[in-house]
Amino acid sequence: MSIRTLGDAWRYGWTATAVCQFMEYGKRSERRNISCRTVYELDLKTLIWTRGDRFPREELDSRLRCPRCGQMNVHVMWTIPNQPKRDAAASG
Repeated sequence: MSIRTLGDAWRYGWTATAVCQFMEYGKRSERRNISCRTVYELDLKTLIWTRGDRFPREELDSRLRCPRCGQMNVHVMWTIPNQPKRDAAASG
């Protein structure tokens, strides 16, 4: 079974979680790191309404922007029903 689109993922009961992976390193003298790590569960119905049910699920990462920091370094983790968590995270 190949789940390639947002519509397929919604029909099979998948859920999606967006994680901002933005990390900025300061200069050597500053020694501080800025990290966002915002996590948000996405609503697939809304994504289908705005992107279409044929939108490729692999491209979703590149279209999201973090609402907290404004960066586009976002990763989508997919959860597959009746699957262990580690397998579901590796599928996206």
